[in-house]
Amino acid sequence: MKTSDALYIHHGFASSRHDEFSSGAIRCTGNLPVEKRYCSKEHQVKHWPAHKHVCKASRQQPITDFKPLNNETRGNERNGSDPMSEDELRSIVNDLCNNHTQWIDSLSKQLTIPPPDDSWLEQMKVQVVYDMNSFGVCVVDNFLGSDRSNEIYAEVVRLYRQRSLFQRGQVVNEAGSGGVMVRGDHIAWLEGTEPYCNNIRFLIRSLDSIVARCVAHTNSAGEMGLYRITQRTKAMLACYPGGGSRYVKHVDNPNFDGRKITCIYYVNKDWNGERDGGLLRIFPENHRNHVASVEPILDRLVMFWSDRRNPHEVLPAQKMRFAITVWYLDDNEIAMQTCLPGGSTVAQSSKNQMMAPFQYGNT
Repeated sequence: MKTSDALYIHHGFASSRHDEFSSGAIRCTGNLPVEKRYCSKEHQVKHWPAHKHVCKASRQQPITDFKPLNNETRGNERNGSDPMSEDELRSIVNDLCNNHTQWIDSLSKQLTIPPPDDSWLEQMKVQVVYDMNSFGVCVVDNFLGSDRSNEIYAEVVRLYRQRSLFQRGQVVNEAGSGGVMVRGDHIAWLEGTEPYCNNIRFLIRSLDSIVARCVAHTNSAGEMGLYRITQRTKAMLACYPGGGSRYVKHVDNPNFDGRKITCIYYVNKDWNGERDGGLLRIFPENHRNHVASVEPILDRLVMFWSDRRNPHEVLPAQKMRFAITVWYLDDNEIAMQTCLPGGSTVAQSSKNQMMAPFQYGNT
């Protein structure tokens, strides 16, 4: 920096005269467009209340459009003999903090989604309990409604653009006989707390709330009341990229790994099964004369038992197909794993979480 660009502080006065205070001057090391020098350490300390805000900010952000002060602009600057008082500084800081708090509060209101109606959760509980006990499968259309499902769709698309989050879906045997690919999806595990996942979080907690209510009413829940379910996996966001990608017939939990209920929420706009394929086909063991063929349309929820009672497959998808899957775990089955030879270690999986149902006044 040239000497003419330096501003010297002497007994509270500002000056650009180099010959006046150059000897023994103390230089501020901040990244400032105008260099600050002081005639003594005491004067630097005295000027610090007015100088620190500019100095600290300058250290955090490099200067990209530096222009030396000329005489005209210096005349418009605050006189060094009248430094900003502590009250003025405090007022400015308070205003900034208040505005920042208001902005955060406003943003939080936009991002905070109120819980669903208690009556809606009760209605869903009744339908899920009846269908799971009667058929082992439950299908709910328009689960969260148009507005919420479209918000989830937008979040899913945004997440998929972050390709680093996804990995290829894995199975024990990657390919079957003849080199046939077992599954062709790409997956990402979500907690719902990731940035821009507020609506996905709402979906997860809604599922938590429904399942928690189902298993809590042991006397009227039928088979669902036999299980102790307090945890689940993270949500698995799966994308089938099209081009005939599929998942061959399989069982989610063939080896007592703890998964008891599979919940799949579909996030696909304008899906046509005849044109786009990608149907979920379920072959319920308790109803061997029936096959459930489910189109993966937007805002459709499918629930079924995760064990050998429900082999299922995903037919070849001809365009990109999204689904969010959550598995609910039976604590008793997880505890049994220590007694079973070759039992799975799902109990120790980093993908497991405690359920987080919505709380109401009567719960």
